[in-house]
Amino acid sequence: MKSLFLSAVALIMAFTAMGQQPNWPENRLKAEQELGRYQIAFELGQYQAAAQHLEWFYQHAPNFAHSIYIDGYKVYKALADSADELATKRAHQQKALSMYNKRAEYWGQTADLANRKANAAYPFYNQ
Repeated sequence: MKSLFLSAVALIMAFTAMGQQPNWPENRLKAEQELGRYQIAFELGQYQAAAQHLEWFYQHAPNFAHSIYIDGYKVYKALADSADELATKRAHQQKALSMYNKRAEYWGQTADLANRKANAAYPFYNQ
């Protein structure tokens, strides 16, 4: 539990250092716990677990920070890459690309973001 708390504190400090202040939801304690669990799972390459913790943010604090959508793309792309069934692979690919839409919805669309989405989509549709 102590390492989970320290991980959350380290991530909060990283947000501050990057100049991005997270938009904490009402239940900040729960958000800190989910953030710590997500960070640990992501660092360990446990993408299914990381996705579950990210989903908490998408449902309860969708404007928390744009980084949850950047990392969300990475998580769902990794899940798509490791999927055995084509339907599962396609579902994860669509979820990965939806991270660009959500990021634009909460943080604003830019030409750079649209280009990144197009570049990310190309390998998915060119299979």
